[in-house]
Amino acid sequence: FKTTTNAFNELPINYLFEAPDAELQTLVGLARESENSGETVAFIDIDATHRTAWAFALILKEDFSESIHEGVRALLVRELGAADCDHQFEMRLGNMAIMSYYLSVCGVADEAQEKRLKDLIAELCTPWRVRFHRALKQKFELDVAKRFYGIYTEAFPEKYQSAVTPEQAVFDVEHLDALAGTGQIQFDIVPGSMESDEVHLRLYRTSNLFLSDILPILDHFGFRVLDQDPIQVDLADRTRFQIDTFRLQGDRKS
Repeated sequence: FKTTTNAFNELPINYLFEAPDAELQTLVGLARESENSGETVAFIDIDATHRTAWAFALILKEDFSESIHEGVRALLVRELGAADCDHQFEMRLGNMAIMSYYLSVCGVADEAQEKRLKDLIAELCTPWRVRFHRALKQKFELDVAKRFYGIYTEAFPEKYQSAVTPEQAVFDVEHLDALAGTGQIQFDIVPGSMESDEVHLRLYRTSNLFLSDILPILDHFGFRVLDQDPIQVDLADRTRFQIDTFRLQGDRKS
């Protein structure tokens, strides 16, 4: 009863006046379920007649960040084509934070689109480490996934986690593991966006590497280096790796 009361009290007053009883009951039920399980829950209520929508996302307080809050807002605006979005958050629902969004002049969504949007919100609100663990378990046997998770989760810096998907991180782990085993530089080529002719060359190394050494090689193969992004990976045993990502473009003159 206390959880239900707290969830009800944390909802925006405007939504309490506007929402049908059935939608309120569903949302409060989801809030109770989310607090009990600790799982991220998303809820969307679209008013097609007035072209407005309310959206809510519940996330563990320890996982909440302003960047996630803003990321969900940007996702909703993009997916629903809204002209404006007011948003706020409350931190008083037990161990959960509740993020609320009111969108105006927005499009409509059918049941399938709404489900997809909820899934996108839930994924965006799921911490990187959880998605990384999930991706490892999908790729490797459970004991191997557990070992890699223990080695690399804390080793990857925040900059890396912000820029690299957990799925790409699994490929990086494979190359770093090979580097640790052989001591030889590893590399991978990752396609860029479909709209460009760019590719990303990722080098995995422990020793120093100078641009003056690698630029002639890339030039020989008809690539022009647009920029380089180095990321340092420090393991608990003080092993230090570096991942260098070169953004390359084919030389049309070659």
